[in-house]
Amino acid sequence: MKDVILATSMGYDYRQLSPFIRSLQETGYDGDLVLYLAETSDETVCRLRNEGIIVRRFVYPFRNCNKLRNPLFRLWPLIRPLAATLRTPNAIHALCIAFQNLSIMRNFLYRGFLKTSPVRYRNVFLTDLRDVYFQRNPFERMEGRQLKAFVEEPWLTQGADVNSSRWLRDLYGEEMVRLLGEKYLICSGTILGDYQSICDYLDVFLLSLPDARSVMRMGLDQGIHNYLIYTGKLKDVTLYPNRTSEVLTIGLVKSIEEIPQNESGEFVDVNGLPYAVIHQFDRHEELAARIRARYESA
Repeated sequence: MKDVILATSMGYDYRQLSPFIRSLQETGYDGDLVLYLAETSDETVCRLRNEGIIVRRFVYPFRNCNKLRNPLFRLWPLIRPLAATLRTPNAIHALCIAFQNLSIMRNFLYRGFLKTSPVRYRNVFLTDLRDVYFQRNPFERMEGRQLKAFVEEPWLTQGADVNSSRWLRDLYGEEMVRLLGEKYLICSGTILGDYQSICDYLDVFLLSLPDARSVMRMGLDQGIHNYLIYTGKLKDVTLYPNRTSEVLTIGLVKSIEEIPQNESGEFVDVNGLPYAVIHQFDRHEELAARIRARYESA
């Protein structure tokens, strides 16, 4: 059985996607890579397909809207009560997808792919794209049935982070901010699991949407992700503190800190094991310049 990686891009060309794509190729990964693309040139799509990447084009016609917001969010107060009467993810999918911003919509797209693909994959990695590069195959440490979620640096909590508290407040009200205020941030940009666990996650995600008071802001998927995990609505998920797993999320790592590296220049954990995935590399100027110089030249 094969593994699969799913990611979404809007408006990027091959050069901008190349740190993700070329670093993954260097790991020897031999599973499928599925990219959902909007507003992407035919030249980029053709090149990606020639490299064996599965491309699914979709329409998100709101690139020029304020902060990429889907203006149909204004209808959500009318749609939400109807959505609350629905009992299946398929029904939620059909009714609600048109009203979502891109950060939430991508989970609809991933679920649609996994549910309709003739291939039943072994493991699935849902990931951001623009700010990710690979050092190793992300599935090397996967064993059996498991769902992995990755915690960010512990110095910042939900209540102290402006974005996280705003997402929770918009979604569920001030009481949820108070309830989760002391909890660490769980990143929604990298989620790893076996096929069934990821499908279950996406079903729970969709079924929880009627709980959301607003779907306006980009990034609300992280608020939903944290809500599902910390309230116990999502079962059988394992949380990995940053620097203890195959994913290193470095957006909140202080710029003055030197992350340990091995002789090959790979970032490694306290046991000397290279991380498979480096996420949010673009938030560190020197590292971003080095990665782009290496991969964006072709």
